[in-house]
Amino acid sequence: MHSQIIDSAYVFGVNYKARINNRNGSFSKAYSMINDLITRLDKQNNLEFLAYSYQTKANIEQNLGKYEASVKTAKRALQMSLDLKDSTNIAYNYNLVGIGYYFLSDYDSTKIY
Repeated sequence: MHSQIIDSAYVFGVNYKARINNRNGSFSKAYSMINDLITRLDKQNNLEFLAYSYQTKANIEQNLGKYEASVKTAKRALQMSLDLKDSTNIAYNYNLVGIGYYFLSDYDSTKIY
């Protein structure tokens, strides 16, 4: 059986739902949704979709109090955004990394990001 190609509408829809659940305090549900999507996207190796989804995941991890994981995830999204030369998301992901370091009380690293 061939794996089904995931299109942009599906990716943005799942990210949107995960972000809404995150905003509404359903962090575990949001985390599960985004992890399932990332697992499927890894098979397609679509950098743009993965970068956006990792960005969503980093936001959710911050709300779950998983600050070290959030920094790692945001750095992964940042590297993908750099590879894509996506200036808007580069800036957003630098901010995500900095916020993660802030929550870890790593203020020296926060200054870098």
